[in-house]
Amino acid sequence: MKIEKLVIQNFGIIHDAEFDLMGKNGNLVFINGLNGRGKTTLQSAIRWCFFGDEPQSTTKFASRYAINKLGEGESITVRTVAEISLDHQGERAYIERTQMFTKQDNGIPKKLGAASLVVKTKSAEAAALTEVTIDPDLWISERFPKRLINFFLFDGELMANFFKANVKAEIESAVREIAGVDLFEGVSTNLESIEGQLNRKIAKLSGKKSEEIEKRRQDEATIRDSAVEDLKTAVSDLEKCQTRLKVITEQLGESRETEVTATKLAEVDLGIARYEDIQKKAELEFNLKLVLCGITSLLCPSFQELSRQVQIAKKEDRLPPAFEPERIRELLERGECICGCSLSPGDQRSDSLNKLIEKHAVSSDVGKVLDSIARQTEKLGIKLHGDWKEIQLINNRITSASDERNKLLKEKEGLITKLRGSDITSIRALAIEKERLESQSYHLHKVKAELLVTFESSDNKFKKLDLEFAELAKGNLEAEELRVQAKFAREVSQSAKQIHEIAIAQVREQLQSAIEEKFAVVKSGKFRTSITRDFEVLTLNEDGSRVDLSEGEGMAKAYIFSLALRDVINLGFPLIVDTPFGRLSGDFRGWLSDVLSSFLLKEAERKNRQIIFLMTDTEYTPYTKKRFSQAKPMEFYLASEVGSESEKSVVGQGIDPEWLKHDYWKDWAKT
Repeated sequence: MKIEKLVIQNFGIIHDAEFDLMGKNGNLVFINGLNGRGKTTLQSAIRWCFFGDEPQSTTKFASRYAINKLGEGESITVRTVAEISLDHQGERAYIERTQMFTKQDNGIPKKLGAASLVVKTKSAEAAALTEVTIDPDLWISERFPKRLINFFLFDGELMANFFKANVKAEIESAVREIAGVDLFEGVSTNLESIEGQLNRKIAKLSGKKSEEIEKRRQDEATIRDSAVEDLKTAVSDLEKCQTRLKVITEQLGESRETEVTATKLAEVDLGIARYEDIQKKAELEFNLKLVLCGITSLLCPSFQELSRQVQIAKKEDRLPPAFEPERIRELLERGECICGCSLSPGDQRSDSLNKLIEKHAVSSDVGKVLDSIARQTEKLGIKLHGDWKEIQLINNRITSASDERNKLLKEKEGLITKLRGSDITSIRALAIEKERLESQSYHLHKVKAELLVTFESSDNKFKKLDLEFAELAKGNLEAEELRVQAKFAREVSQSAKQIHEIAIAQVREQLQSAIEEKFAVVKSGKFRTSITRDFEVLTLNEDGSRVDLSEGEGMAKAYIFSLALRDVINLGFPLIVDTPFGRLSGDFRGWLSDVLSSFLLKEAERKNRQIIFLMTDTEYTPYTKKRFSQAKPMEFYLASEVGSESEKSVVGQGIDPEWLKHDYWKDWAKT
């Protein structure tokens, strides 16, 4: 399939754009533009045109430029048109979706009625297009099933992590859609019902024990089938979760820088609040400590006079000794000093201690008071010194918190200036929802794994009981005949169930061969490609160990996988990639450009194979252009209209004239 013409009017920032992609060069198309010029909007418009998926917000749907120009009672029409070549034989189609909008009092666009879909088709033999008047939505859903949307539109920034996600469910869904295997599920269900009826008849014919075993068989079958149904639900929920994640990622795409800035602003606000809280608590502690120390400080002048009096008393030997008399008497009575020396009445040591007792007795009362107060003031002085040091530390905390808060306030001013005019609340809400969905996706993967374990356990028990059930039916001719019929019904039912598994296995084998052949262009050496039952695509060394791939090699592998899938399951959709080089560094980007240029040159030569890259100015440079020159891509650009930079983008062919004002494009233009 190839898009030959694309028209977009009043969709988001794209006011009126037409892309004529006819001719061989239209097989490889580069649409370039600065961030915010409408590349992601273009992909959203294609999504709506082919799949009917509307942007979540009407402000992303209807053109702000057109809405702002509306008068009272007036309306605008959002319109997308795709003219496509469906096959090699000349079958063509025309798809047009429209949606009318008016402006509310608050300036927000409001839908008028439902969207309209027009489909026209033409076979190779027909002379003109004929409108599909009976259920055009059905025609669309049959040719563009939503289950295949993730193999049509890609985000290059997610390509590097493509194989880190579980893509098995999406690939299986694509195979089921294209191979038409859903029919066999209905056959399987009917045959399971017939088998149940036959087994109940067999149980009655075979006796009470057989009936008991049949009941246990049915219980295990119920557990097993319940696990299967729950597994389907988990897979379906996971698909919805991932689809919503894809939509949110696209919605945040053009606002990625704004999202980062808004997130940073939220972090800065939290930081300001944290430092304000630290400063407030420290100031409260500072004031309380200062009051307590201030009371003690009032006594400091009297400490100096008290110290002078103590020194006089010490000089006049009016202060009591440092030991208590009672303690000294205890030593004399015991006859041993605390140092271990013996004390005997009349010796020199005992006489010295007796003199201390006498000295304490004759010390003046004033001396004793002075000594007591001196000890207390010494303790107060030490405490006061410690308190003042603590006050200094608290003051340092206040100063530090105040400085950090002021820095954040200054940073906040810059962020607010940067975000002026952006819908910060919506962006934050989407970012929060994205985190929630990522967590939900992880949980669903875990639930899926647990259900698989439950299924395997119940299935093994069922098989064991089934053997016992068959043994009990032996000898009863009618029961044995019914057993044969039940067995046949089960085998056909299981075969119907296995059809999609067989299809997936075939796809896996063919993909493995196709990827290994194509990937040899990217990475040479003795390695092989292996695709697991869960469709994990592994690049292995000869010894079976995994090959460490660079980010660029991982992205190249993702491109090869998506294109190989188109070959294997005959998926004719164009490959449309927003930001095809993701966040690769310059070296990896150059290397990937060479690989893709060589690879896409061969792909683009195929008559109805189309690849469309939506690139920023940092991706599509003269250097990139030179690397892709041999492939001769068709080039378009999206640029803002002067005077309506934030509301309206226009389309042109070739390189944006504004780009040619930069030195690196000037040099290219000269050559």
